[in-house]
Amino acid sequence: MNPFPFPSRKQVPWQFVGPWKRPVEPVAAAGHPVEIEGPLPRGVHGEFVQPPTITPEDYFEALNGLWAQECLHLSFGQDCPEDTVIVLLHAQVEGGESSLYPRVSVTLAPGVQGHLVEIFRGQEGIYGRYGVTSLSLGQESSFTHTKIQRESLRAQHYGKLLVHLDQGASFKSFTLSCGGGVVRHNIHLYLEGEGAKGGLYGAFPLGQGQHGDHFVEVHHRASHTESRQLFKGILSGKSHGAFSGNILVSRGVRGVDASQLSKTLLLSPKARIFTKPELEIDADDVRCSHGATVGQLEEEEIFYLMARGIPRELARRLLSLAFAREIITEQDCPRARQFLEDGLESQVF
Repeated sequence: MNPFPFPSRKQVPWQFVGPWKRPVEPVAAAGHPVEIEGPLPRGVHGEFVQPPTITPEDYFEALNGLWAQECLHLSFGQDCPEDTVIVLLHAQVEGGESSLYPRVSVTLAPGVQGHLVEIFRGQEGIYGRYGVTSLSLGQESSFTHTKIQRESLRAQHYGKLLVHLDQGASFKSFTLSCGGGVVRHNIHLYLEGEGAKGGLYGAFPLGQGQHGDHFVEVHHRASHTESRQLFKGILSGKSHGAFSGNILVSRGVRGVDASQLSKTLLLSPKARIFTKPELEIDADDVRCSHGATVGQLEEEEIFYLMARGIPRELARRLLSLAFAREIITEQDCPRARQFLEDGLESQVF
C-alpha cells in the first residue's frame, strides 16, 4: 500500500504543475526496461539485481519501490579508464496504456572518473514512466550524469535522481527535458564529505501545452563544500513550467559556497512559469545566493538578425538556442555534450 497521497495541486510540493493521472500496475514484459548501449569497458561491472529497499519521499517514488521488478547496478572500479562513458537506453514504449518503473544504481570507487548518459524515449502512446536513479561517489571521485528526456507528448514522466558525495568528490548533473505531457524531475544532492563539489544544470524547452516541473534540493552536510544550480526554461504555446530549488546547510557546517539561479524565456503570452527559490541555513560561515529571472526575447536582438537577412522566426529560434546553450558549456565530456547539443537543437528547431 502506498503511504503517500496521490499528487494534487493542493499539496505544496506539487502545487505548480499537473494534472497527473493515476499510474497503472506494470505488466510483465520480455527484456529489460533499461539497456546498456554496447559492451561495458574494463573496470565497469553491471548486473540486474533485486531492487534494494528504499525509503520513499513521495507517491511516485513509493510506487517505484513497490513495483520495480529489477535494478540495474553499475560499479565503476579503480581500474576503470578515465572519462569512461556509459549510455543507458530506457525502453521505447509503443501504444497502449502502460507503466514502467526503472531503477538504476551506480557506485564509484575512490578516485575514479566517469560519465553516465540516460536517454528516455517513447512513441506517441499514452504511458507513464516512473524511475529512480541513485549515485554514490567515493572519495576524490569525479562523475557526470546526463539525462535526455524525450518521451511521447501524451506520456507522464517522473524521475528521481539521488546523489551522495564523499570527501573531495566532484559531480555534475545535466537534465534536458523536451518531451512528455506531464513531467516531474526530483533531484536531491547530498554533499556529505568535506571538500565535495556539485553542479546541477537543466534546460526545459516546452510547448504544445506541456507541463514540466523541476524540484531540486541540495544538502550541505559537510564543511568547505560547494554547489551550483542553473536551470533555464524556454516556454512557448500554452506550456507551463516550474522550478522549486532549495539549498540546505546543516548546523555546524563552515565554509559553504552555494548558488542557485533560474532563468526563463516566455515566448508566448499563454505560457506560464512558476519559480520558488529557497534557502535554509543553520550555520554562520557560509556564502549562499539564489535568484530567478523571467523575460522575453529582446526586439532589438531579433531586429539585428533580421537586418542581416535572417527570417524573424529563425532569429527567435537562434536566440532561444543561444539562451539555453549556457548549461551545455558546463559539460566537459565531448560525447555527453553532443547528446545535449543534438537534443536541444532538435527541440528548438
